[in-house]
Amino acid sequence: MLRWPDPQVDPVSDTTSGDVIGSKHEHIAEVKWKNRASGKAGQSTRAVMVEWIEGGGDARVAKGNGYVGVRVVNAIPKYIQTYADGTWTDNLLALPEY
Repeated sequence: MLRWPDPQVDPVSDTTSGDVIGSKHEHIAEVKWKNRASGKAGQSTRAVMVEWIEGGGDARVAKGNGYVGVRVVNAIPKYIQTYADGTWTDNLLALPEY
């Protein structure tokens, strides 16, 4: 059974898939996250995060004193990437890997 992240979470680190060679957003296999409000933490696969965001979940990555939103890129397969000021950004790739 899949467990859904809380309604608003911040990815805090990521990991790339061991069977896929690459270092771009589409290679992120899962993310660790933390809910700012409750302090609850967990980890979810890329597919779970995609489905959760498409279902109305709000994921953001800390950047300076603010946050950058995480959106779904409509590719095959779908993947997640940060989006700020009308531009796709690399904030997820800047997170530490685990």
